[in-house]
Amino acid sequence: MREKFTLKKLVLTLVILYAIVSVIAQQIKITKINQEITAQEKQLEELKDKNAQLQEEVEFSKTDAYLERMTRERLGYIKPGEVPVLNDDSLKSP
Repeated sequence: MREKFTLKKLVLTLVILYAIVSVIAQQIKITKINQEITAQEKQLEELKDKNAQLQEEVEFSKTDAYLERMTRERLGYIKPGEVPVLNDDSLKSP
């Protein structure tokens, strides 16, 4: 014998389907949020590394070695007894 399809069974079925759809939708949202968190954590690590590198550069810029290097590179200074070496590019006029 076949049972009757009652309103009670219909409501129960709809409630169960709604619960299943809700759980699936929440899982999709959780997965997206976890992916965003992972991406943000990766970006944070990259920024921390860049910050550390910049901090090292700032500390180096406070040393005499930095001042000497910049003076040699930008102003062409040489130490007594050194022989300057010119490349072909420096001989060309602008």
